[in-house]
Amino acid sequence: MDAKPISIGEILVWFGAMCIAAVIGLVLSLVLVIVPTDRHGSSIIESFLNRIQAEQAFSPFRLSELDGGDATEIPISDALLPEFRFIVRFDPEAQPVNSLRNFRENRGRGRAMFEDWSNQDAAFTGFRLAGVMPSGEAILSYRSASSGNATAAQLRRQLNDVDYIIYADAY
Repeated sequence: MDAKPISIGEILVWFGAMCIAAVIGLVLSLVLVIVPTDRHGSSIIESFLNRIQAEQAFSPFRLSELDGGDATEIPISDALLPEFRFIVRFDPEAQPVNSLRNFRENRGRGRAMFEDWSNQDAAFTGFRLAGVMPSGEAILSYRSASSGNATAAQLRRQLNDVDYIIYADAY
C-alpha cells in the first residue's frame, strides 16, 4: 500500500475548513453564551432554558379548574409581565452615581448598592439597575405586578420629575 503524497492545495483546503469551523464556534459562543454588558440578566441559552422551565408553570391554554382550582384563576409568571426600560442620566453629584461606577467593576455589588439606595427613594420603587452605557447613563428596568397599569410615559415623567436626574428616555 503506497501512501500518496499530500499536495499543498489539500493542506490549504484542510486548513481553511478548520479556520471556518473555529470562527463559527467563536461566533456561536459569543452570541449564545456570553452576556453583553448592555443587557441585563443572562445569556440567550440561559434565558431560553428559563423560559422552558417557566412554561411548565404557565399555560395560557389550560384552565386551572382542570387542576382542581378556580376557573377564573390563571397563574402568570413574573417573566411574562411587561418590562419597561429607560436610559437615565444622573447628575454627577447624585448618590446613585457610585452604584453605577461599582456596576462597571462588579455587577452584583452595583445592583445591590442601587437596590439599597432605591428602597430609600419612593420615586424609584420597582426600578432595577439593568446596565450602564459606556457614556455613563444608567439603564433602568421596571417590572412590577402591583402596578400593572403604569405606562412607559407615566414612568418616564416620574423619573424626569426627580431633581437629580438630567433626563430619562425610554430604551
